[in-house]
Amino acid sequence: MTSHYNDISNAPDERKTRRLRLRVSMMSFRTIQSALYLAVGTVLLALSLRTFLVLGLVAPVQVAGSSMAPALQGPFVSAICPQCGSTFEVGVEFAAAAPLGDCPQCQQRVPLAGLAIHPSDRLWIDRTAFERRRPRRGEVVVSLNPSDGDELCVKRVVGLPGETVQIRQGDIWIDGRPWVKTLAEQRAVRQAVHVDGRPIADDMAYNVGLTRRLNFVRDFMVSTKLKTRGAGTLSLDLHDGRQTVRVTIELPGGQVDATADGEPLAATTLSEPIRQRLQRGPVLVELSNFDRQLLLAIDSQVVLRCPLGDETPPPAGTGTPFAVSSTGLEITETELTVYRDIYYCPQAVGAPPAAERVQLADDEYYLLGDNSPISVDSRSWGGVPARYLLGRPLAVR
Repeated sequence: MTSHYNDISNAPDERKTRRLRLRVSMMSFRTIQSALYLAVGTVLLALSLRTFLVLGLVAPVQVAGSSMAPALQGPFVSAICPQCGSTFEVGVEFAAAAPLGDCPQCQQRVPLAGLAIHPSDRLWIDRTAFERRRPRRGEVVVSLNPSDGDELCVKRVVGLPGETVQIRQGDIWIDGRPWVKTLAEQRAVRQAVHVDGRPIADDMAYNVGLTRRLNFVRDFMVSTKLKTRGAGTLSLDLHDGRQTVRVTIELPGGQVDATADGEPLAATTLSEPIRQRLQRGPVLVELSNFDRQLLLAIDSQVVLRCPLGDETPPPAGTGTPFAVSSTGLEITETELTVYRDIYYCPQAVGAPPAAERVQLADDEYYLLGDNSPISVDSRSWGGVPARYLLGRPLAVR
């Protein structure tokens, strides 16, 4: 009886043990399988990368200068303002020549001597990119320097084959019309500015000590995260020194009206999902007047776009480019940042005067650096033949 009892009582335990062993075996197999897949994938990735490098399809380069700052940087120093605590960056070539830099937030003079030098950005070039397609306007490319075929340079494409390119009042004109940038293109070139009531110009803390004539800026973008509550109107203003553009959003209905100095410009109605997001919040709201175009985007979706007809430059700059107000609505505003567009100078500092207009041949591109005051580019070279364009950067680190 005892033996029979023991045999019965142990049977479930043996079955549990077998199931446990089976489960452990399956887990071990899956672990080994995952490790094998990872090892094989790593080897294949390494072999692919090595193949690309050996064949020259992907090549690593290091940014040497500051012509594309702040998007891409050569060696730089990072300064911390003792008064307001903000951090700003200065190109090493400028920091070496200037003992002090102006904090862009509070204008406090900050010592630059002895600061650690940060390494420049490193890029991987996809040398096959333009075998499949042509370079696009606004795209960053790596090119041979037309003045020195052994030197590489990184620039942005602004003019395409066959076009006539002109720089007027800080903007790029293509075939007699301003280059009107998309939201993505605006984000790629915008530069943060500090608003303290003084007229905003095209200077950069990065170029400290550079002696040149400054230009007043009129192309701005306001970016902020908003949350609204209740019913009423939200008003966003942009002022360029001559003209005030206002966008009014009525909630909960979602009616959007745009005016320029009180005169109607455009109107639209927000979709139901966007109205709900505005009320739940916070949502990212971006309003810009880049390139004489009014653009309103909510959570990266463009909801209003219309031309601004006045092309006359303002007589003076503005120190109050934006305002946010509401009637009846309770609004919560965070992460407010004001940006400006690139102000393209007719020529770089120390460079000879550029041609007023450049007619590109059928295989030429017009390339410019984002740091316009110091960039050596198509303003000096003219059109750059397509064969000089080696590829596009894959990543920045």
